[in-house]
Amino acid sequence: MKHERKHRSEGKGTPVSKRLYLADAAFTLALTSDDEALLHACAAALCDPHRPLFLGRRSCPPEGPVLLGCVEDPLRHLVQLPLAANRPRSGPRPIDFYGDRPLGALPVNSDAPDKSDGDHHSGEVTDEPMPFASLARQYRPRPLDRRAVQLPDTAYEGFGAGHLETLQSYIDTHFATADRSTR
Repeated sequence: MKHERKHRSEGKGTPVSKRLYLADAAFTLALTSDDEALLHACAAALCDPHRPLFLGRRSCPPEGPVLLGCVEDPLRHLVQLPLAANRPRSGPRPIDFYGDRPLGALPVNSDAPDKSDGDHHSGEVTDEPMPFASLARQYRPRPLDRRAVQLPDTAYEGFGAGHLETLQSYIDTHFATADRSTR
């Protein structure tokens, strides 16, 4: 079989799409709810997923534990977890915390400078699914609040194995270990 080498006509070529990728990004999520059964179901699903987990694309699996644990006060741990980031060379830089409720209750370490700390409504993000029908997906807006906090230099642990070891030590010290997997 011989393939003829013809140029595709204008507009019939391979579609080109622009994509934005975050390299070396680290995110931590605290899921809160008044529905304890829902929280435990989410934790169980993260510990034993039906399919492999990935971040955006299948070629981007999460590094380190997906579920840190279940705790009564997750906001306290958000500001105390070791950061997967190098210490800024140009001095302290605020870390942004986002939520769908005001973050004024975010407990900040007493030794962290709070000079540029803010707690304000940052607008809305349209990402809350209404119906889950695959051919008719629609999303409604939800509020987005942001608080910038300057964390102490000791919070920055860098990347790689050193950070993962420090994170695992924090998990072992502060989180219940019953029924928890660190996949």
